[in-house]
Formats: sequence, structure tokens, C-alpha cells
Amino acid sequence: MDRIQIWQPPAVDWIMLNTDGAFSPVTSRGGWGAVARDHEGDLIVAEAGSVPAAADALHSETFAVLKAIAMAERIGFGRIIIATDCQTLQKALTSPDYDMSELGALFREAKFILRTEFIDFHVAYVPRACNKPAHALAALGLAGVANDHQV
Repeated sequence: MDRIQIWQPPAVDWIMLNTDGAFSPVTSRGGWGAVARDHEGDLIVAEAGSVPAAADALHSETFAVLKAIAMAERIGFGRIIIATDCQTLQKALTSPDYDMSELGALFREAKFILRTEFIDFHVAYVPRACNKPAHALAALGLAGVANDHQV
């Protein structure tokens, strides 16, 4: 029997940022989505956009995290949890193992901003079943949202 996996809200004074990226190898385009929710699960903001020249799916996933971080910084969140369904990205943002990879500069940029602009942060892996709204927004971005949009 499969385990039922549901989205879990963050603790009080924390914001959960679910992020996702989408990628088309045919067009080398990507999309990203980010959803911010509070400890009661209430939606604060959701954004989506396109990645016009994505190298691969991990590039789109990383772009989504950078956009979510920028959104959180702009709104003024202090404590954030970045939730991604990409295990490689979670590892890249919580260790130095990927710092010298092709996308290493983006990983280092994200880690620098997280360390310097927020009171506290965590980066968590979540199953896709817990990331559906961000996944849908990433698909919207891939379908052609040309610029960053709040939705």
C-alpha cells in the first residue's frame, strides 16, 4: 500500500516556498513556478515565468529557486523553507558537492543570498505529490508566460 503524502505547513514565523521547474529538450526552454504559504497553509503569493534558454531540467529547477528567493527577499520574509522535488538541487543547495559543476555559480549565488539576506532558512526535498501547485505554475511558465507574473 502506498503512503499518502500531503503538504505540511511550516512552523509559526516561517514561510514555505514550494518551487518547481519545467524543461522542454525540444525547444531548450524552461518554466518556473513558486508558491509561498504561511504556517496556516494560506497562500501569500504565487509566481510563474519562463526560462528562455535553459540547459536542462536542473537549470530550470535552479532558476525557480533563485526567483523564489528574490520574491521572498522583495516581500521581506525572514525565515524561509525552500521546498523542491528535485533531490539533486536540494543536495546542491545544502552542500559544496556541486559548487564546481556546470551550474555551480547559480548554486553558490543562491546559497550566498540565503545566508546573507534571511534570518534563517532550510532547503528541503519534498515528494512531487507535495509540490503540485508549483509544478502547475512551472508548466504554465513553460507554456509561454513570457515574463515573471504573480498568479
